[in-house]
Amino acid sequence: MPWVRRCAGVWLASIGAGVASLPSYADIQHIIENEAPVEAAIHAPTPGADESAQATAREAQFTVVPIPLSDPTLGSGLVVAGMYFHAQTAEEAKVQPPTLTAAFAIATDNGSRIAGVAQASYWDADRWRFSGIAGYGHINLDFFGAGSTDTHENVSARWTVDATIVHPKLFRRFDDHWYAGAQLRYVDARQTFGTASGLTIPLAEQITSVGAGLTIERDTRDNQFNAYSGSLFQFDALFNRAGLGGDADYNAITVRWRKYMSLSPTLVLAIDTRGCSRTGDVPLFDACFLQLRGFPVTRYVGNAMTMAQAEFRWRVAAPIGLVAFAGIGTVASRPGDLHIDPASAPVGYGLGIRYMVLPSQRINLSVDLARGGGSNALYVSVTEAF
Repeated sequence: MPWVRRCAGVWLASIGAGVASLPSYADIQHIIENEAPVEAAIHAPTPGADESAQATAREAQFTVVPIPLSDPTLGSGLVVAGMYFHAQTAEEAKVQPPTLTAAFAIATDNGSRIAGVAQASYWDADRWRFSGIAGYGHINLDFFGAGSTDTHENVSARWTVDATIVHPKLFRRFDDHWYAGAQLRYVDARQTFGTASGLTIPLAEQITSVGAGLTIERDTRDNQFNAYSGSLFQFDALFNRAGLGGDADYNAITVRWRKYMSLSPTLVLAIDTRGCSRTGDVPLFDACFLQLRGFPVTRYVGNAMTMAQAEFRWRVAAPIGLVAFAGIGTVASRPGDLHIDPASAPVGYGLGIRYMVLPSQRINLSVDLARGGGSNALYVSVTEAF
């Protein structure tokens, strides 16, 4: 799932990869917004038109689920999540998703460990939304260097991030499907590095990052786990300042747009475009990461990033589906240097299979085989990549 959608970047990503406001945690984009299964479950789907018309009162529900996880960034492992869906009246069920409280833990075979809690609340006929996440992560990553995608070699060093994060967001609807909100984020991270021949290794550092900012969303998707139609636009600006209690002054801007089109009753075209900009004294864990299937999320890191990907999703026969996907992107040291050259830019592509494990919410078990940079990568998760 993009469920718990990011480093503290991976951590911010993993856990955040943003209740979609939480992964969405698109805010910080970091790493695995797509691979970490905690985001999707944290975000309950908005009722579609047909469902809303027949909505009935819903009792509170609690469930504990194990979720497989595999990707080239964190390795293979397991997510265990406990989710409590709060009770709703029939009127509430017609106009807003159920409030959700969740706790989760992740362990993978590369020694990474993540645990935390998350909350997604909706009230006043979905005019107000709150999402928040808090937790701790010990993340083991591969560091390939930072900068332009033109200069990367297949040389890596071990990059370990120990990070604590607290990230609340509050939204208010100001027009049909449009939400504007304010956010706060606290990250306390310690980064350490191994050694590698031919690779410049940053110094180990302890950094506290504290920021405040704005976020805007427009969401017309018919389902937040697996949309067949609609779109999601997200703009996120986080201004980290020493005056707020942090160690560095820098700005983090992220823009993302996703579009879903039903080409036939069984075929959906999904498109995902993203842009990322960092300016100022940016800590490595909060940089821009190129998130293409086929590459570790830490393979390409810079202060600016742009990418686009598309996926054809074919519902072959219940509960089986197939997907074909491809994406391209690049990173740079600054936004003005961004340029995608199709002849040299990183490209990832592949095929996948889906098995719908919860038809009422369109939740799939996903297995993707991707190729990028001359090597193959296997992804196992719950729900879609985007």
